[in-house]
Amino acid sequence: MIQKRSVRNEEDGLRRARERLDQRQNSVTKIVLWVYGVNSPTRRIMENEDLFVNVQENTWRRFTSFADNAAQKWEASNNLRPSKPP
Repeated sequence: MIQKRSVRNEEDGLRRARERLDQRQNSVTKIVLWVYGVNSPTRRIMENEDLFVNVQENTWRRFTSFADNAAQKWEASNNLRPSKPP
């Protein structure tokens, strides 16, 4: 009688362990499908490489225009200062 209980407890323990494993695998599957699925944001970004190219080009244009404006302001401020006599 005692041995039957322990076997039954082992079976229950194994069944519960399998259920927990299935739940974990389902959670991982859901996450993977959400990240890499057909309609996932990651997949859309990876398929649309133009997005990254456009971001880089726009950033470069903004940087160069900022540098040009800063140089013009610097030149203008230097032209306003009186020159020192020799």
